[in-house]
Amino acid sequence: MYTQESNTRIKKNLVVYTLMALMFFCLLSLNTYAQNKTKISPYKIKLAGCDSSRISLKTILENPLVTATYPGCKVDRYYISYVPDGGDFVGPIFAKGSALPENTVNYLKEFTNMTVKIFIDSVHLNCNGKDTLANPYYFRCIP
Repeated sequence: MYTQESNTRIKKNLVVYTLMALMFFCLLSLNTYAQNKTKISPYKIKLAGCDSSRISLKTILENPLVTATYPGCKVDRYYISYVPDGGDFVGPIFAKGSALPENTVNYLKEFTNMTVKIFIDSVHLNCNGKDTLANPYYFRCIP
């Protein structure tokens, strides 16, 4: 049978294990990322001067620029990737400045009668001398 001493020991162990479980769950709920998170700006970009995410390839080929919508901000650099329907994924291709890379424009000329998905990410904007990171964007280019 249990004695008074064993009942006390069981209660102490129960309290200790309960406290350890609470500490464990508190540690799990903390943000454990060691790296600093980069702030993403709310600024938007345009492809070929269009606000829409659906753009015709003809429009892109006439104006192959990525521009920022916020006044005083210019696109400094970005990565572009694309995939035509039924084709292979191409990219990411580094682009400096706001113009689409020449090899990207030449590649898109081959697909003027197909739908192409264009992904633009890691967009760095120069806003009045300050470097900010814009959100990644997805554009669907229609023939």
